[in-house]
Amino acid sequence: SFAQQRLWFLDQLEGPSAVYTVRLPVRWNGPLDFDVLQRAVDAVVARHESLRTIFENRGGEPVQIVVSDVEVPVQRHDCVGMQTEDVFAAVGKLSRVPFALATGPLVRVHMLRLGDDQYLLLLLCHHIVSDAWSSGVLFSDLARAYDALAAGEDLPFEALPVQYADYAVWQRLERQVLAGGQCVI
Repeated sequence: SFAQQRLWFLDQLEGPSAVYTVRLPVRWNGPLDFDVLQRAVDAVVARHESLRTIFENRGGEPVQIVVSDVEVPVQRHDCVGMQTEDVFAAVGKLSRVPFALATGPLVRVHMLRLGDDQYLLLLLCHHIVSDAWSSGVLFSDLARAYDALAAGEDLPFEALPVQYADYAVWQRLERQVLAGGQCVI
């Protein structure tokens, strides 16, 4: 998309930076099965092409590549007994690690244990693959996948009829047509 192209250009101009890291923290209170959480993350990453997308530089132009198999391990951190400001500092440190657009993955998942059955789930995404609206979809899918897998049920997902890359193609075609160009499909 044009927005992704701008973010890619800024990454090329300024170098890798954490400025465009989208932080998505959520409190998790209650029992947690880390194996189920990892399987749920794997399912969501497999479902959404944008979470498996990298951006290579080919001749000075960005090329979007959807990678078929991406591992996004849930990284565990024991923060039991830490003061709130120290937990915030830990989140800040994790958030400052820049993403490499050409190699990915462009999403990271951290689970910070705060106490007995108290956690902070921290999803970090590069803004080139996530925004405020898509974070709602991401958390909804993650919660649905976790609940289903924890109950021993099948994943509650149907194949997505449209991915973000489809929107990007449509956006460019629309611009071409509006500019008087020919659109051949």
